[in-house]
Amino acid sequence: MIDKLDKDFSEELPGLASKLRAIATGLMNTGFLDETIESDQAKGFGLILQDISIDLQTINEALHGKE
Repeated sequence: MIDKLDKDFSEELPGLASKLRAIATGLMNTGFLDETIESDQAKGFGLILQDISIDLQTINEALHGKE
């Protein structure tokens, strides 16, 4: 999901995509979020990132039109 955010918004919102990548990487490094997303907390974080992705897509479409 982070890679998709980075790809989709790197041109429009480069700072946000890199910050989300840093947050996710930090959480993985501390063990809070793992690659398999097994814990309820990690699933919750994944849902938050998914919501952010949807919100950013909506903003991008509003600013630049749907492609």
